[in-house]
Amino acid sequence: DGYYATELAPGLFRIYASLEGHVTLDADGRPRAGRPDIEALVQVAGGGVPTTIDFALPRGGAIAGHVTTSAASHTVTVFDALGRTAATVSSVSGEYRVDGLPPGRYFAASYPVLYNGIACGPGYRCSVPVTSGAPITIAGTETASGVDFVIPATGRIFGSVKSDFGSNDLAGVVVHLHDASGREIFSTTSAFSFDSPAYEITLVAPGTYFARTSNAGGYGDVLYGGAPCPAGACDVTSGTPIVVSADASTQVDFFLPSSTCRTI
Repeated sequence: DGYYATELAPGLFRIYASLEGHVTLDADGRPRAGRPDIEALVQVAGGGVPTTIDFALPRGGAIAGHVTTSAASHTVTVFDALGRTAATVSSVSGEYRVDGLPPGRYFAASYPVLYNGIACGPGYRCSVPVTSGAPITIAGTETASGVDFVIPATGRIFGSVKSDFGSNDLAGVVVHLHDASGREIFSTTSAFSFDSPAYEITLVAPGTYFARTSNAGGYGDVLYGGAPCPAGACDVTSGTPIVVSADASTQVDFFLPSSTCRTI
């Protein structure tokens, strides 16, 4: 009958309503997609005082297309005009559809590419602004179809991060990946593990790269190849080149010299 009720302890909550094919609205009547929680919190009173929040959900538009990939499924992420995530879906048999979008300007990515073919990787975040992709406009309840992606073959970088203080991998060391020109395009943090790599970087486009470390544990930072690189103050392109091939994994191990002043 369209009515709802729930019991909540007094406090601040984010309350929203959703219905397939309709725009999801926050309690203040604004579209939920892309808004941070802090903008949409509602104070619920105590003492048995009811808080009444009514919703009128409009129908939304949609973005749909095809993902050409060797994988069984691939994720598509839609961003609003400010580059904030509005929706994430997985393709099924290559097809995907995002419903319930309010009118506006959108961008989309299926990592490691943006809609229009611009490289957007490595990993599951962009090294370029997502708003550099081709814009997709939703004016009403229509479907913007033909937003297609062709996923290129990529490689993977993985390895260990050790020191001369022990034989185990070091946790908390940041591995920075740079492209052939020396521009940093990705970073990830190592983790301690007995049976898996200390770090890995996926969806790396075939090509030549360089890498370095940074850490707050008192170890000396290095380029891949062993040359010192304290606080990133080095020419990263003087390190050993890392050549990544499609559908292949490249092992890149780091050995950090221990310092006389380490943080334990």
